[in-house]
Amino acid sequence: LATGIFCTDANVQYAMYPNVNEACASGEQFGVQVIGVLAIALWSCCTSGAAFAIIKATYGLRVSEDVEEEGLDRSEHGGAAYNSGDAIPSNRVVPADPSNVIKVGAPVPDKAQEWLGASP
Repeated sequence: LATGIFCTDANVQYAMYPNVNEACASGEQFGVQVIGVLAIALWSCCTSGAAFAIIKATYGLRVSEDVEEEGLDRSEHGGAAYNSGDAIPSNRVVPADPSNVIKVGAPVPDKAQEWLGASP
């Protein structure tokens, strides 16, 4: 909307717009901008409404009540988001799976080199 509010006919001519008119002075440009904003808002609402309707009909927008009660952090990530007493204390180190640990100074595994684009 700011384009329609702050435009001047002199700047329109300076931008080499081919038609000479008084769209800015008469408020016509502001009306054009309002129609553009309304069209974009309508398009956005319709498109997202259709997308949400498809998701609701196929997969669903909500999780089950059991998962909601347990918490998405536990069901999705296997742990609590906040330390509420039942989470791992901050002074305790959780041992990693030894098969996934790479020691400092060890050569990079072949698969990682492949991902990085380097030759083994």
